[in-house]
Amino acid sequence: VSSDSVILVHESDVISKLVSRDYLRILQDVVSEGTVSILGDCTLNTGADDHDRLSTQERLVLSSGPMLQLMTLQGECFYVSHPSLMIASVGKYGRYLARHHELDFPYGPDSVFNDYYGMNTVVLFIGDKHDLVESKFVYAKRDDAVIRKDVTDSGSELLSYLDYHSDIDAVHRSFFSGNLLISENMGDHVVYGITFKEYIEYLNSQL
Repeated sequence: VSSDSVILVHESDVISKLVSRDYLRILQDVVSEGTVSILGDCTLNTGADDHDRLSTQERLVLSSGPMLQLMTLQGECFYVSHPSLMIASVGKYGRYLARHHELDFPYGPDSVFNDYYGMNTVVLFIGDKHDLVESKFVYAKRDDAVIRKDVTDSGSELLSYLDYHSDIDAVHRSFFSGNLLISENMGDHVVYGITFKEYIEYLNSQL
């Protein structure tokens, strides 16, 4: 990781809030000329026709872990524009990653995940038990994708969009049982790392 790298972070709810704060500070120091993006809960605002509607503020709070909430206190924090995604970024490419994308296929070839792929983004998993939603980008490069309709809440209306179907549990088992991840034991948790390109290429060979 260099000072101008792009890092995409998964934070686990098993990490203490103070440790989450320390990680955010460290990451922003390490990539002082780059970008830190943090993934929140990207499943909360899917299937939005099956539950009571949430206000935009309720959705932001309920789908954000401590690190993401702390990052949004910073003035130059930008959210990815798709309403089903909860990703915020600070740094050099924060505004660029938040630019408008089409509603259909939020993990598709014209999505923010294509940006992460092209930027050789480093993905960090802090702790365990992560929803690997970004793994759906693997289907952007395949002809055998299963496509389904989903519903998300834009804050003002319910919107239907097309998305890839993926067995996230099976992806998790395949991904974390392999030997491609770099890991560091931090005592009460483990930090895993991989480039997004290696991540997607591995899944493409496994699924």
